[in-house]
Amino acid sequence: ARVRIAIGDLAAAGECLETVSDNVRRGDDWVIYGNRYSVLTRADLLLQQGALSEALATVDTALMLAEQADDDILRTTALLTKSEVLTRLGRHADTNVALQTASARLAQQPPLLLAHYERATGCALAAEGQTDAARSHMARAVRIYDGIHHAPGTVDAASAWRRSTGREDLETFCSQSLTSARTPAEVIHDVAALMLDRKSTRLNSSHITIS
Repeated sequence: ARVRIAIGDLAAAGECLETVSDNVRRGDDWVIYGNRYSVLTRADLLLQQGALSEALATVDTALMLAEQADDDILRTTALLTKSEVLTRLGRHADTNVALQTASARLAQQPPLLLAHYERATGCALAAEGQTDAARSHMARAVRIYDGIHHAPGTVDAASAWRRSTGREDLETFCSQSLTSARTPAEVIHDVAALMLDRKSTRLNSSHITIS
């Protein structure tokens, strides 16, 4: 389903998720690894489709399942996805809370989630009209995605930028980033810089200030 979302085939992604749902026999089966992550994927799909209220309810279900399974990666990813939904809904104070909560968990998370944090922060800043700061965070997200060879993440960043700003210019940057070689040391530098920033859970003006 995630591959289908990445290539823009939302109908096929929905069909994949329906297959998962059809095979869940009992309510507590949703806690099973693949099933609980499919809930988060459904939230992503609903976000892409613009069904924001339903996306918010679905991501809250994913957070509940993460708590039941004590799955910190799912919990952090769901918080970041929730922040993106809240940004689209114009609920800026709630976006700030979700990002702060996720930020406090990033030290134990893989680089993929660090990139997602940068992407979500960039979207929130863009929604507030802070385009230059937003572009800086999105650029860092793209560099991390590029460094860990996660092409779907780069596509997601471009899509999120387009939804937030109505602009296509990040796609040009993404294309240039993917064709430029980055050394492991450069990727480590980006991640290390991000982790130093995250030592404070307060989001200051260099990250995001939402009124």
